[in-house]
Amino acid sequence: MQRYLITMLVLLGVVFFLENNSFARGPHFQMRGMERFDELDTDQDGKISKEEHMTKCEKCFEAMDTNDDGYVTKEECREAWENRMESVKEAKQKGVEDIKEKGSFKKQ
Repeated sequence: MQRYLITMLVLLGVVFFLENNSFARGPHFQMRGMERFDELDTDQDGKISKEEHMTKCEKCFEAMDTNDDGYVTKEECREAWENRMESVKEAKQKGVEDIKEKGSFKKQ
C-alpha cells in the first residue's frame, strides 16, 4: 500500500511538472511569450500599460461580438473559441510555426 501511494505521488508530481513547465511545452514557448509581450508593448518602453493591455482586450471583445450589440453572449464566446481552436489546429497541421495571426480572435 505504501509503495502504491509513493508511486502515485511521483506520477502526480511528473504530471504537474509537465503541465506547468515551459521546458515541457517546447523550445519556442518562451519566445512566443516574448513576441506577444512585444506586440502589446506598442510604445516599446519595455512595459505593458493598462491602456496597451485594454486595447488588445477591446479588439478581442469586438471580434467576439459578432452582432455588434456591445455584448458577448455565451454562444458568441463559444463560437469565437471554437474558431480560434480550429485555426490553431489548421496551422499546426500545416506546420506553421508562428500561429499568432491564424490563432487570433477574428470575426467570421
